Amino acid sequence: MVCKYRTYFFITALVIIAMAFCACKNNDVDSRHVFVLLPRTLTNDFHRSLVDGAKSETEQNDIYLEIYAPISEDDYKYQERQIQAILLRENVDGVLITPNHSSALAPSLESLDQKGIPFVLIDTPIDTDVDTSAFKHYCGFVGTDNRYGGSLAADYIARELHRGDVLLIRGMETHKTSIDRELGFLEAIGKYSDLRVVAIENGNWMRDNSRMIMKSMSKKVVAIFAYNDLMALGAADFYEGKKDRPIIVGFDGLAEAQSAILSGSIDATIVQTPDLMGETAVKLLSRCVKENKYPQEMHLTHVSLLKATRILTSISNYK
Repeated sequence: MVCKYRTYFFITALVIIAMAFCACKNNDVDSRHVFVLLPRTLTNDFHRSLVDGAKSETEQNDIYLEIYAPISEDDYKYQERQIQAILLRENVDGVLITPNHSSALAPSLESLDQKGIPFVLIDTPIDTDVDTSAFKHYCGFVGTDNRYGGSLAADYIARELHRGDVLLIRGMETHKTSIDRELGFLEAIGKYSDLRVVAIENGNWMRDNSRMIMKSMSKKVVAIFAYNDLMALGAADFYEGKKDRPIIVGFDGLAEAQSAILSGSIDATIVQTPDLMGETAVKLLSRCVKENKYPQEMHLTHVSLLKATRILTSISNYK
């Protein structure tokens, strides 16, 4: 009988210890800030790298990060639904979002702001028609200098070709990222009178769409600037096996695009730093939450043009 009671008390003690441990653990989680990240998608290297940068920064700062992503880059309805779900919760301290539409998501962001949930925009700013200064809990924007990236693409094509007709394959007509890359390119190409933009087609960021555009093109062009690497690769697919092709320039710096440059399928890409964008966005949101201040800062990360080169170096002696 004594053994029976000893066993009972021993088991009870274990249960109490386990409950105490769980309580401590739950309190530990409850004490951490909860951030929700809504990337545009997770189906390509760029957005996966952006998420990795954000995850790394949250892990270092003991922040709990939830990630919800649609399959398609243009599925802003998915992001709307996620924001509506966040509005029903009480434990979200901040939101990081890479908008799938530059204006359609403005009402959802207004709802976030009205509820007092701080948020940071990544990669794609809200349309200039939306008065972001009216937001009270908007921390700011972290993205790429897309206009400068567009100008790099134009200058590269001009250095390589000097004259001829150029095709632009845009992302989305209403997408601020796409708009800025286009403006930067057009401003720069305007300096070269012998290069003409003869068509601007909508590729909606998709590889297959770009391939179909090339199939339907009747006019011969000497260069193509696609506003992301997937569309540049789609154009390259069309020219695979053909004797000659135009210069093809993409944007993003995806691993597949870098391989395509080395193999000669495309010529160059504008490289971004999405991991740094993710890190910077988390730092900005953390500061807003901790200090309860909303500076609406703008951070533009570096871009550069990547191309294949062959360098011959003269060496006078060996050691």
